[in-house]
Amino acid sequence: MNAVESLYQSVILKHSRAPRFRVELGQGAAACHCRNPLCGDDVTVQWRAGPAGAIAEIGFTAEGCAILIASSDLMAESVLGLDRDRALKKARAFRAMLDDGPEIAEPTLASFAALRDYPARKRCATLPWQALESLMSGDMKCQS
Repeated sequence: MNAVESLYQSVILKHSRAPRFRVELGQGAAACHCRNPLCGDDVTVQWRAGPAGAIAEIGFTAEGCAILIASSDLMAESVLGLDRDRALKKARAFRAMLDDGPEIAEPTLASFAALRDYPARKRCATLPWQALESLMSGDMKCQS
């Protein structure tokens, strides 16, 4: 096992077993729900803006595999405090990375590049990012 695969496995285990951002923000939070019909993964990402428009609160609820939970948690952790444009840019960069684009500078997020060779698992990692992207762009395309 190489260093990237080792980091990937430790990140998945840590964030899937004890996700810090797995919380429902409740009424008044903007939310987007996405589902992967192929494997049954299901995630809802919620957020509230602060006075300056940045992400002041973010959380997710999810049912699915360890990859989905870990990716959701890391997504929330990495965009907390960002404005819409920066959060949207990060979501697009993460999704592009898994489609053989450049790796993201953050080592925990870059560790998901190990999924490039596993097309069925990539969707598990990108699902929460798709929900975030929909929230930040306002199109809500994966809302069900």
